[in-house]
Amino acid sequence: MTALKCLHPYPAMIADELASTLAAQYVSPDNFVVDPFCGTGRTLLAAAELGAHCLGVDVNPLAVLVLQAKTQRPDCIGLEKLLGRLQTEGAVADLAAGKNYDLEPDRKVAWFTASGRRELRTLITLINSEPLNVAELKIAAAVLSATVRDVSLCRNDQWKLHRVRSESRSRCSRRSSYGIFARRLAGVVAEIRRSPGLSGSVAAVRGDARSLSALMARVKGTEAADVVLTSPPYGDSRSTVGYGAVSGICLGVVRHITGFSDVYVQGGIIDRLCLGGAPMKIGPSIRRFWSGSDDRGSVMRVGSYLSDLEVCGNEIAKALKPGGFAVFVISRRRVGGVPLFLDKFLKEILTSKGMVLEHSFTRLLEGKRTPSSVDRRARSREGKAATLVATMSEEIIMAFRKRALRAR
Repeated sequence: MTALKCLHPYPAMIADELASTLAAQYVSPDNFVVDPFCGTGRTLLAAAELGAHCLGVDVNPLAVLVLQAKTQRPDCIGLEKLLGRLQTEGAVADLAAGKNYDLEPDRKVAWFTASGRRELRTLITLINSEPLNVAELKIAAAVLSATVRDVSLCRNDQWKLHRVRSESRSRCSRRSSYGIFARRLAGVVAEIRRSPGLSGSVAAVRGDARSLSALMARVKGTEAADVVLTSPPYGDSRSTVGYGAVSGICLGVVRHITGFSDVYVQGGIIDRLCLGGAPMKIGPSIRRFWSGSDDRGSVMRVGSYLSDLEVCGNEIAKALKPGGFAVFVISRRRVGGVPLFLDKFLKEILTSKGMVLEHSFTRLLEGKRTPSSVDRRARSREGKAATLVATMSEEIIMAFRKRALRAR
């Protein structure tokens, strides 16, 4: 089990056991391991448990925050005091009186109940009033972001902004932000107390995989990676998971914690920063990997995404040592009901850059927070029957090795 694997309900996380299995197969102690789409870092934490030194990169500041929290090992004294003050809700009920934190910047509709907003403001005030050290603050901020997701009016089976049905919203008022925050934080403290810590190390930075080699040069000097271990998004953010939407809601609350004022980014901006987020001119080559309709929107989404993924593949090949491995966990998502063959696309791109596909296998998609079907009309479904479409059922693991330099 990787460290603090249940800290946050972040979407599309790689299965915990798969992260550990791949790390055991491809990572050695003291390796330098990079994940350019790190999310909350299960691949890197699995590698660090084996003694590797790891760098995680992600465009989403929420992912970076959660991964940084997972790597902290404070003495937890401040966090335990925080928990003690939360044991009696009445003791903190009026703590945020007069505090008017804007919890939903740039939102036209409310995503919290009145009681939820009041309790979240109290939690912010409570965290800011405690003398927590930097490591404890990162953990408290990550736990608060997970609490925000749990008490929002966003449906629990989605990471996109699909609202809970109107007849169910009264039940949301009975959720206790205090109780959810306390349970999550108590679990984190208990795990930190009983775990030995990481044998290696993990650094997490906000950055773009399309500029990976330049970013690594700034962070790690000229050192190349021994292993790239990653699971890139299976499509553009808006039409697949939608990393930005709920991330923006979480970050809109977390930004009020002391020292985290710069963490907030609008959800739409996060989505535009993801692969395929910026439309571009598309050539005919996508038809070798996707045979969907000529609908301009679908063609642009697929083409922009593949163009960005090609840049990332080139960057990964450039950032890897000769003889090193690049291991991908991917899937064939459907666009317009037609599968997109990412495995064929990656093989073509990476082999053109001196990489050799050494291992490949398929397994059922398990333990990953990704729905097997989605409702196309979920955003405006009030009073309407669901229109379910299949997403993905399998994932493909592909391990490429970079050809070693020939001796002269």
